[in-house]
Amino acid sequence: MDNRDNVRIDLLKFRRKAYNSYPEGSMQRKEFLKTILQNELRLTKDDVPHDIINLVIEGQQIVLADTLKKIFGWLALASLNLVLFTYFWPSIRYFSSIFIGVGAACLSLAIDKLVEYYRYYKSVDVIKKYSNDINKHMTKISNDIKRLEGPHGF
Repeated sequence: MDNRDNVRIDLLKFRRKAYNSYPEGSMQRKEFLKTILQNELRLTKDDVPHDIINLVIEGQQIVLADTLKKIFGWLALASLNLVLFTYFWPSIRYFSSIFIGVGAACLSLAIDKLVEYYRYYKSVDVIKKYSNDINKHMTKISNDIKRLEGPHGF
C-alpha cells in the first residue's frame, strides 16, 4: 500500500469520526453528509475528461468513414488486379501471375484496415462503458444529495 492509499484511509476515518460526532438525525449530520457528497460529485466531475470522452465518441463516425474509404480503395485495387489477371492470363501466363500477388496484397491490406478499425471500435466501447459508469455514479450522488435535502430542503 502506498502513501496515497494511507492518506485516503485516514481521510475516510476522519470523515466517519466527524459524521458520527453529530447526533443521529440532526441537521448538522445531514449538512455534513451533503457537503461530503457535493465534494465527491465535484471531484468526480473534475477527474473525468468529458471533452475528450465526447471527442472520442463523436470521432468514431469520422474514423469509420475514413476506414471504409481505405477498405473500399484496397478492394477496388484487388478487383482491378483480378480483372487484369483474367485478361492477360491466356496470352502472358507468367506476367499475369504478378496481378494475383498484387491483388492478394491489396486484399490483405483491406482486411488489415478492417481489423484495425475493430480494435479501435473495442477501445471506444471501453471508453463508452467508463463514461456510462461515471455518469451513473454522478447521478447516484446527485440523487443522494436531493434525498438529503428532502421535499422542503433543510
